[in-house]
Amino acid sequence: MSDYMLDKNMKDARNRLRIKESLQDPGTEECLRRIGIDEGWRCLEVGGGTGSVAAWLCGRVGTAGRVVATDINPAFLEKLGFSNLEVRKHDIASDPLETAAYDFVHARDVLMHLPSRDEVMKKMAGALKPGGWMLLEEPDMSTDMPDPTSPEAMQRLYEKVTSAVFSFLQSEGLDPYFGKRLSGTMRSMGFECMCGEGRLRLFFGGNDAITSSHMMAFGQLKESVVGTGEATGQEFDDFMALPVQPEFSWREGLTVSVWGRVPAAHGGDRASRVTAGPR
Repeated sequence: MSDYMLDKNMKDARNRLRIKESLQDPGTEECLRRIGIDEGWRCLEVGGGTGSVAAWLCGRVGTAGRVVATDINPAFLEKLGFSNLEVRKHDIASDPLETAAYDFVHARDVLMHLPSRDEVMKKMAGALKPGGWMLLEEPDMSTDMPDPTSPEAMQRLYEKVTSAVFSFLQSEGLDPYFGKRLSGTMRSMGFECMCGEGRLRLFFGGNDAITSSHMMAFGQLKESVVGTGEATGQEFDDFMALPVQPEFSWREGLTVSVWGRVPAAHGGDRASRVTAGPR
């Protein structure tokens, strides 16, 4: 779950992040299209991962635009070869950002890791030009649960271990439910023209065993979670085997996407073309 806790091995990190991107990028790209990002925009991608969203933005803004992609470990971003891309090693929680410098700011699955998440949101908002847009995407794991038609013993096991994992993450300062606060927090910050949506993925045992980044991340937390006493090592191992059971299925947490515009100094700016529905 936590990119800051996981993936000491770079190959494992790349594989996990690419699975996440394959699941999340279609929804993110639809949000980006609805915002109306165009040629010449200056964009900031916070916590860029392996760079799939940064690459999309580079193609969208063209040679007249600019994309700045940041990460605390930018090794994957540095492999991208776009002439309109600047890669920065940057900790959004502690390092400064320019003010009023960007037309668009995006972060996905970043704020949940940060105890100072509200302050970081204000910092990212402050980096926007008047009329600029911000898109934030965070999980709400309250929707994470087994299919009620799966065998009851499997359901109980899934619920017990996921509850133990989420409790452990919260004890470490993470918020796996932060997605439910996104819209209200952005609204209280003064964003206007706000839109949002939630996306949820269903998984089916056997067929989808290797497609869940959720399970890949949980496996790396076994020692820590078992150490809390909320689940045994055997229970954790049995939980990790659930995705290969054809009689088991589950749904993972909701990805909540919320976007809005900071008030423009003057009306009629290009960003005002956002719509509430698909283009």
